[in-house]
Amino acid sequence: MLVFSDTSPISCLASLQRLDLLDAYGSVRITQAVKNELDAHPLVDARADITAALERSWLLISDDSMGGELQLLLGYELDAGEAATLAAAKSSGADLVLIDEREGRKWARRLGLRAVGTLGILLRAKRDRKLLSLRESMRLLTEVYGFSISPDLLNEACAAAGE
Repeated sequence: MLVFSDTSPISCLASLQRLDLLDAYGSVRITQAVKNELDAHPLVDARADITAALERSWLLISDDSMGGELQLLLGYELDAGEAATLAAAKSSGADLVLIDEREGRKWARRLGLRAVGTLGILLRAKRDRKLLSLRESMRLLTEVYGFSISPDLLNEACAAAGE
């Protein structure tokens, strides 16, 4: 499976010290623009986990020049990481894009790309019994790390997870 990720899902999983959950997707590709954003993660432990994931090839860096014209066009509406990720995913025929931001997800759908966000990754991990509590993980992300999610969506996901 060919999977690309934007910054937010990796940043969130690194904040939770759960980059191991990416294993469900095989090696995940990121662009250099995303790598640059991840290098600025505010938590030292999270940056160390990201570096370790790169060393273990859980994360692979792809060329930012993939989908150059599309990236340029997307750059008018999305940040650099999102634009590079979606352009690279589209040009390489990716099976999945890991992306959280609403506008990025809209563009993924417009481009015919399947998208899953941090909540979807954690829900899958809960269903696979690799995560004790979806609700607690999301509480940490929202209260401690500033992740934003609608309470209705969170409650719906927790119900789907049996919580």
